[in-house]
Amino acid sequence: ATNLIGECKWLLDDIIPLANMDSKSKATVHAVRAAVFTEYGGSPHIFKRACSSAKRACDLDPNTSQWFYIYSLALTTQRQFLQSHKSTPTDNEKNAVQKAIMLSDGNNTIFNYHRMTLDRDTAIRYYHDNKNNHDKFWIEKNRQANETIVKMIKTIISMEPKDPHLVVKCARTIMTLPIMVRDFNLGKQYLTKAYEMAPNDATVLKAIEKTIEVYKDISKKQRPRTTETKNNHLALKNRTPKLGSDLGFIVKKQKNGEDPIPYLTDLISKYNGLDKSKIIAQLCSYLILFTNNLRSGVEEFIKLIEIP
Repeated sequence: ATNLIGECKWLLDDIIPLANMDSKSKATVHAVRAAVFTEYGGSPHIFKRACSSAKRACDLDPNTSQWFYIYSLALTTQRQFLQSHKSTPTDNEKNAVQKAIMLSDGNNTIFNYHRMTLDRDTAIRYYHDNKNNHDKFWIEKNRQANETIVKMIKTIISMEPKDPHLVVKCARTIMTLPIMVRDFNLGKQYLTKAYEMAPNDATVLKAIEKTIEVYKDISKKQRPRTTETKNNHLALKNRTPKLGSDLGFIVKKQKNGEDPIPYLTDLISKYNGLDKSKIIAQLCSYLILFTNNLRSGVEEFIKLIEIP
């Protein structure tokens, strides 16, 4: 009991009242409070306090970049909570993170990524607000905005980010931008880079898998239905029954307790084009759903996206 009293006394003696702290220490306390409120807040009142605390930290210590980043995050979180994720980012959000970027000499990948997401969300909102506007000026402005986003992503990756999840997010963005600037090959390079950074991290592999699924879903929705495409479908029509028969045979093997992977693997070399893609899709889906082998499944997904 004596030791406990002594330790408590030491702790109380060591605590410095906020009013007696120097400006930098006060700023740290306010920034930590803002970060906690931003992460765990669930009401307008809490998010308002997050923004207020973050702003106070910036005012007390205007030379620390992290405080401005936290302030920008707090503002973004508050806006999305009060409005929606589809709302337009404010100038205050952009100015705060831009200040953080400037104070860090532009060398912080997280700051740059947040700025890029704000610009991307602005471009998306601007597009939806003007999608029925066929004015050439608007179309050019939209194209330039998306080209800027691509440049920002390239800059972020050139800085060699340490977080593979951030690399995957960059890949997802660049693979889902409007068709005029979308860069599938570059996105594929980024996914491969993220995979090489963390080949055994299940969360990274799942993120890669999800990115590929989203890309393919968007590509299908936006693919033009041209006469040439219809003719290609007719040309493939005669091969589809054969593929269906082969896949049906493999399904029967699986139901009888046999491993379908060797059969699917052997089947890949016998087909080309769309039919080959279907087989690889079946293979990677089986690996992920039935064997819990995310790594092998993602490797097959990467092969799949390499097929034109």
